[in-house]
Amino acid sequence: MSDLSKEVAQPKELEQSQELNTPPVQFQLAPSLQSAELLGLDAPVETDPAAAQSHNVHKANQRALQMKPASGADSAQKGRPSGQDSLQTSSAQGRTAGIVQKKDDEEASEPLEPETDATAADDEAPTAEQAQRIRTMAKMRDAYEAEVAGIKGEAQAKLGSGSTEEEAARHASAKRREIGIKYKDLTPADKRAKIYARNLKKYGDKYGPSPDYLHDKKGKSWGEIIVSAATPGGEDIIPGLLAEGLGRPDFAPIILTKRGGGSSWFDIVSELTKGK
Repeated sequence: MSDLSKEVAQPKELEQSQELNTPPVQFQLAPSLQSAELLGLDAPVETDPAAAQSHNVHKANQRALQMKPASGADSAQKGRPSGQDSLQTSSAQGRTAGIVQKKDDEEASEPLEPETDATAADDEAPTAEQAQRIRTMAKMRDAYEAEVAGIKGEAQAKLGSGSTEEEAARHASAKRREIGIKYKDLTPADKRAKIYARNLKKYGDKYGPSPDYLHDKKGKSWGEIIVSAATPGGEDIIPGLLAEGLGRPDFAPIILTKRGGGSSWFDIVSELTKGK
C-alpha cells in the first residue's frame, strides 16, 4: 500500500463496503455523483489501483464532512440575513407596501360622480310619454316654488303696514298652504298620495306644518316662520317622484345633485329625457 493510503485510516465499514464494490452506506451518495470528477475527487491516474482507491476514499470523507448539515446555531445564522441585508429587504418591502397602500387610498378617496349621460342606454331610457308627463310635472314644480318664494315680499309688506310679526307669519303660513293645495290638486294622484303621506308623517298634517305647530312644538320664532313659509322644500321626496315617473328610480341622486347645483327641475328633467 502506498504512503497516501497509510495516511487515511479506513473504518471497517468502509472496507467492507468497498469489498462489495458499493458506496459507503453512511454517505448515501447518489449514483450520478459516484464519478471522481463530479465528487471533486481529483485523484491522479495511479498505476497502483489500491493507492488510487485509498486516495478517493480520503477525498470522499472530506466531501461528506462538507455536506454535513450545520449545527442549530450555524443553521440559524446562515438562514438569517445580515443587518444590512435585513434593512435593505425591509426598506424594499416597505416601499412596495407603501405604493400598494397609496394606490388603494387614492382609489378609495376618489369621489363617485353620478352619471350625467343618463340617456346613454336607449333600452333603459324613459318612453316619450313618460318624458312628456314628467317634464310637465317638473315645470309645475318650478312654478310652485316661484310662488312660494313670493310670500316673503307679501310678509314684508304686512310688516311695513304695521302688522306684528305673528300676524305677518300667520299670513305667510296661510298663503303657503293655499299655494300648496292648488298645485297638489294638479299633481298626478299617485304622486299626490305620496306627498300627503310624507307630510302626515313629518308634520301630522297632509298639507304641511301649521304656524302653531312650528311655533309651539318646534319652538320657532314668528320671524323664522315667515322665512320657512317662503322657502320651498321637498328635496327629500321630489327627486324620487320625478325619477319614478321616468321609470328610472336610479335617476333620483342625479336629479338631486343637479338641483343642488342650481338647475331648475324642468331643466334637469329635460336634460335627462333629451331626444324623447
